[in-house]
Order: sequence, then C-alpha cells, then structure tokens
Amino acid sequence: MMLLKIIKRSLISILLFVCSYCPAFGQSSIFFVPSTDTQDKRTVMISSEGYFHFDKYRNGGFQVVGPSVTYGLRKDLEIGVNFYYTKEEGSNAFELQPNIKWKVYESKKGDVAVSVGSVVFVPLNKAAGDNIGDALCKCK
Repeated sequence: MMLLKIIKRSLISILLFVCSYCPAFGQSSIFFVPSTDTQDKRTVMISSEGYFHFDKYRNGGFQVVGPSVTYGLRKDLEIGVNFYYTKEEGSNAFELQPNIKWKVYESKKGDVAVSVGSVVFVPLNKAAGDNIGDALCKCK
C-alpha cells in the first residue's frame, strides 16, 4: 500500500512537471549606463562589451566586440579609448572611440554629482559607415 502511494505521488509530480514545462524564447541586452563616476587617479580599467545575434549572416546575424581602456588622470578626470569590431554579412567594420570625462562637481555627501564628457567616433574603414570613412577609403 505504501509503495502504491509513493508511485502515485511520483507520477503526479512528473505529470505536473511535464505539464508546466514551456519553452522560453527571450533575449537579454546588457549595456553600460553613463555615470558621473570617474576612474581614480593613476588607475586603469579594462573592460569589454559584446553583442551577438547568432544566426546566419544572410538572415541578419552579427557580432560586435568592443574592448575598452580607461585611465584616471586626476581624481576627477579620466581618458579612455574604445575599439569596436562588427562582423556582419559582407562587411567588417572597425571603429575607434577616444573619450574624456570630467567630474565638474560632487557634493560632500556624494549624493549629487555633475560630469561632462565627450566621445569621438572615428571609423577606420568604409564598412564603419561614416562619411569620413568613405572619404578615407576613396583616397586609396
């Protein structure tokens, strides 16, 4: 009798598990949000971003990889450079992005801060899709 109860409960558990299963199709996007923080003086931060759409290139598949280096010049000033490589059907785009950020103000409690910065987008080949890149490629 006890064995029958165990088998019955096991079958019910398996049935509930099987019935509750449904495939999940999703995607995630992780991205960097600009902040007012700056790199500490004389420190280096190395990071990398990657965005991937795993499909055949002719169906819209692509890969983007972007390593970055940031260096703290002073307590409130940092410089950096990003390099992005994009692989998609028919092209490989290369882009360099030098950047700078200055923390203009931070309250003593640290709850309010203001920063300004700039990023320069420099296409390194025609596939990067900028007029500058197009002009450079025509000069060959």
